[in-house]
Amino acid sequence: MQKTVTGSGGATLNFENEIKPMQRPVDPYEKAPPLEFRARDYLHDLLDENIVMADDWKNLPSHDQEAVFSSRTVDALLRNMMRFGLINKFQSERLRSGRRFGLVINSYRILGHLGSGGMGVIYVGEHIRMRYRVAIKTLNWSRKIDEQMVSRFYAEVRAVGELQHPNIVSALDAGSIPNPDPEMPELHYFVMEYLAGQDLDSLVRKKGPLSVDQACKMAHQVADALAEAHRNNLVHRDIKPSNILLTFAGVAKVLDFGLARNLGERMTLPGTILGTVGYMSPEQAQDASSVDGRSDLYGLGATLYWCLTGKDPFPVGEEPAQDLIHRLTQPPPSIRKINPSLPQELDELIQKMMQVHPEDRLGDAKEVMKLLMPFQHACVDQLLPEKKIGKKPKTMDQGGAQQRRVLVVDDDKNIRSFSKMILQGDGCICDEAEDGAQALEKLTLTPYDLVLLDINMPNMNGTAALRQIRQTCTIPNLKIMMFSGDSQVDDLAKLLVDGADDFLHKPFSVIQFRSRVKTALRHKEAQDRADFLNRQLLNANAKLEQNLLEQNSDLVLMRNTLILTLADLVEGKCAGTKNHLRRIQAYARVLGEKAMASPHFSGQIDEAFLQALEACSPLHDIGNAALPDHILLKPGKLVQDELIQMQAHTVIGADTLKKIAHYECFSQGFLQMAVDIARHHHERFDGSGYPDGLSGMAIPLSARIVAIADVYDALRCAKTYKPAIQHNTAVKSMVDCSPGQFDPNLLDIFHDCSSEFEKIFKSLSE
Repeated sequence: MQKTVTGSGGATLNFENEIKPMQRPVDPYEKAPPLEFRARDYLHDLLDENIVMADDWKNLPSHDQEAVFSSRTVDALLRNMMRFGLINKFQSERLRSGRRFGLVINSYRILGHLGSGGMGVIYVGEHIRMRYRVAIKTLNWSRKIDEQMVSRFYAEVRAVGELQHPNIVSALDAGSIPNPDPEMPELHYFVMEYLAGQDLDSLVRKKGPLSVDQACKMAHQVADALAEAHRNNLVHRDIKPSNILLTFAGVAKVLDFGLARNLGERMTLPGTILGTVGYMSPEQAQDASSVDGRSDLYGLGATLYWCLTGKDPFPVGEEPAQDLIHRLTQPPPSIRKINPSLPQELDELIQKMMQVHPEDRLGDAKEVMKLLMPFQHACVDQLLPEKKIGKKPKTMDQGGAQQRRVLVVDDDKNIRSFSKMILQGDGCICDEAEDGAQALEKLTLTPYDLVLLDINMPNMNGTAALRQIRQTCTIPNLKIMMFSGDSQVDDLAKLLVDGADDFLHKPFSVIQFRSRVKTALRHKEAQDRADFLNRQLLNANAKLEQNLLEQNSDLVLMRNTLILTLADLVEGKCAGTKNHLRRIQAYARVLGEKAMASPHFSGQIDEAFLQALEACSPLHDIGNAALPDHILLKPGKLVQDELIQMQAHTVIGADTLKKIAHYECFSQGFLQMAVDIARHHHERFDGSGYPDGLSGMAIPLSARIVAIADVYDALRCAKTYKPAIQHNTAVKSMVDCSPGQFDPNLLDIFHDCSSEFEKIFKSLSE
């Protein structure tokens, strides 16, 4: 049986007949006599064939044109044309060797070589009239061309042509041109969008493993592309790092559908091996004709492994056949064996994607997308800094910035179509949902930047969906714009309090719609950049503080001791229970450590965060020092005026700490966390807390952690106005009887580790 497999480095292991080198016709000008008129005729032929562009020649100064015409040999002519920018080195070498055929393919001229694959060669080209860049794949050809290879080549063309997706390379054109040599077959070609960027194989080899956030963003986009391919009954069958390109804007593009299988057709013979050994699923290694979409998920898991570790999951040795046999029983590798600091949940996800048996893997690409969501965070730094040398080549897609994703939620199909048409015209990626329930489901799969949400819809209306999104959605800085034709403008404006960022009243004009959307997206981008800058500054500050700790550990220890002593004095004024603050520290540390291992908080918590959290948490009620005793020590329920004064302790404490932060420059990161905790530990996740009515992810993570610790300890301790309750009752009250109060993901973690809270309470009680 004839078979072909490809090694992880792209090397082909031949089990089929090798393709013979191409035999090309001799250029009639290759041995032209060195006469001036020959140079002129040669140039005119190149102009007629569009190898040299007429506009470039006309714009050449007359003295440079004369220099070209004065060339006495072909070599001199080609050197002069290169010198004046009429052709490049690639074209010159092709012309010098007599390989003129294929330098122009119908409406496109070839400018250079990009790479080679199993079936063909990929070039960078240019549309002759419109002058935009394209990628052109040509089929390997010989005197006895393989008809099955031609069929597979056009199967790839049709596969890509059917898939309109932002993470799949776009098909532009395809066809064939006759060869001037009647004994040679025609040249088949496939034109695709030209993508400026780097494939993942080259990128990781050059820059090292990606961060968790970058790798998971990439994998999420590829999973989205695979979901679309599988929906159209196409299996890629060769997902690997070299077939995924990352653009300068951070967009992942799936390339090379040359091995794609249509589940409704059979082109691959049973028992044939196709694909790349290091990334090939075990079932594909046995029979490529019978695989389904789960084989692509295996390849994506292996690619994610490469991106996070910089190593092939299954390195190919000198005996690939033995490697394939070994793979049928070998368990999935662990990323944590290479890098123990990587999240355990992400390791488990990759291993689930790479299970030996397809039935043990995740069901589909959308499930992978959902599980990858928690590992992604807003990020504006570019993985591939775009080179700014010379004039940027013109491409079909001139949008250099990352495309924004918008979700339009409306039960009116006309409104959805109208919105989508405008948004796509402005370069946005646009999805649709018919009601709030569909919108919530889509938000678990895709990190949208903006949601356009109608109010009056069946099943779940926009108002309910808005509250649910703000309470449960973990997408950073998500913008929500409400619109309705039935509600009054004042009623729409009230939704701003519930978490909407803007509103539009129907009917609205195109100008109004575009302006509001662009403003919302600009705000989103500004907040993302601010978050990124803040993370960079906090990281830098953490390093400075670490240096301080190493050089002056006694001073830092003294600082933390003074903080706890001061907080104890304030707590004593409030008639608090003994060791309350030490328990708060211990609760916060435990909850923070558990959250650090959760994918929902991946990249948000590290050891520096935990140390700062432990040190700052005792300051949560520091503002109580400014409250009068008759309020702090009142045994009964507070009246409205007293309640307002009591709630002011959050603002007083935060303002006091801000004044300290103004003078303590080296501790900005530390004190900012203290300010966040003091001001926001009484906020509620549903937005009904105080002092600012923040909701969801707008509440600082440190404050969300301390809120759970503080409430648990308050329930366990007796006060003048209430008795103490037992551990199980306290946990049940918080988990089951406090809807909307706490971060649901933190609450789940608290429930799982609540036994540790009980141990802390017992060990540090009176």
